[in-house]
Amino acid sequence: MNSRRHAGQFVCGNVTRIPLTDGIADEVWLMNVLGEDDKPLEPELSQAFGELVRILKPEGKIIIGELYTPARWLLNYDFQKLRLQRQVFAGDGATSFIEEYGITAWITRHFFIPEIKDPFFMTLSR
Repeated sequence: MNSRRHAGQFVCGNVTRIPLTDGIADEVWLMNVLGEDDKPLEPELSQAFGELVRILKPEGKIIIGELYTPARWLLNYDFQKLRLQRQVFAGDGATSFIEEYGITAWITRHFFIPEIKDPFFMTLSR
């Protein structure tokens, strides 16, 4: 793990009602949770991202990794309506992201499996 980073806390709950206080998180990671190419229903999706923003510190980031079944709809989703800026890391950009964030080789191996189509990472910030 990158020496600039600290271990986080795993929290189990409903993403539309996260059991954390406002502004507590430096980063929120969603790894392979947005699933298939089918886009979730809009009210629930906006509510979920609203909850993620609620728990973020002002300078915090939401980090999404879609490695197994990349949710391609995320690449076209209008995050600006939630006042979030999107940055996508795919291909060589994903390699740089992996190095910057100190992600383990166990995760990075998925970028080299031919059956897995277009894996990517995405950051969302205010």
